[in-house]
Amino acid sequence: MCSSDLRVSMEKMTVHINAFAKDETVLLRIETPQETISKKFTFAELMNPSFILQSLGGPLAMMLLPQLIPGSQTNIAELPKLDINWRCYYDNLAVGKSTLRVYRIEAKLPGGFQVAATISKAGEILKIELPDNIVLLNEALVSL
Repeated sequence: MCSSDLRVSMEKMTVHINAFAKDETVLLRIETPQETISKKFTFAELMNPSFILQSLGGPLAMMLLPQLIPGSQTNIAELPKLDINWRCYYDNLAVGKSTLRVYRIEAKLPGGFQVAATISKAGEILKIELPDNIVLLNEALVSL
C-alpha cells in the first residue's frame, strides 16, 4: 500500500500526518503535553477546512482559524466551505546533479496565503512550503 508520512515537532506540539492512497484517507495525530488528538479524514473531507477545524476543535482550531479565514466567526459550525484554488502538475526537482520527476501541488488559501507540496512518484512527501518562508524538507533530501 502506498502511503506518505510527515512529522513536524514544535516547542510543545508534535503533528503526525499519514496519507494512504489505497483508501484515500489521511490520519492526523496531534500530541501536546496535555492531550493527544487522533482523527481520520477522507480526501473528500480535506476539501472542506471548516469541517476539519470543527472535527479537531480545541485550541488548535482556534489558533488556525483566524489565519485561514480573515474576520472569522467564533462558531466553527457556521463557517462556510472554503473555495481553495488547487493546482497540481508534474515538476522536476534538482537532487544533487540529477533531476527527479515529481508531483507538485499548490494551493492558494484565503488571505493570500500559499502552500505547496512536492511529492515523489512513489508517494513520498519531499518538500512542503508554507507561508512566512517556512519550508519542511524530507530528511532524505537534507542529507544529500
